[in-house]
Amino acid sequence: MIDIWEIDRLWRVYRTVEKDLVAVDSYVEPGQNNVYSVVFKKIILLSGALIEEAFKKLCAIIAPEERPGNIGEYKKIILSSIPAICSIKICVQSWNYQMVQPFSDWAEKDSKLSFWEVYNTIKHNPDNIKKSTFALLLI
Repeated sequence: MIDIWEIDRLWRVYRTVEKDLVAVDSYVEPGQNNVYSVVFKKIILLSGALIEEAFKKLCAIIAPEERPGNIGEYKKIILSSIPAICSIKICVQSWNYQMVQPFSDWAEKDSKLSFWEVYNTIKHNPDNIKKSTFALLLI
């Protein structure tokens, strides 16, 4: 079971990532999707790690007897209980109220999250900064 301190810690990490993401608005105009930066890389890596940790915690609640170890296993467990995650829309106020659906890729049976593939590339190949784009931050 997740205790209140774990939830608080995850929330504080999320808020830190959110502040960094909002700050991007100060130096990159919407539409400059192919711009890349070490700041974007940091946000992508922190976001990916946060999502992965949240998925693990969620899976522990949904299926405590299972021990998922990768995104495909998280997907299977999460969709079995929360299929509507695929249709969640988030409005990004600081970017002209752009709507994003970060988990929409999961609606297709054998699909993967598009941002997850790039996150793993960046995570496992630290020199690959050119994949750390503004467009990826918007997913």
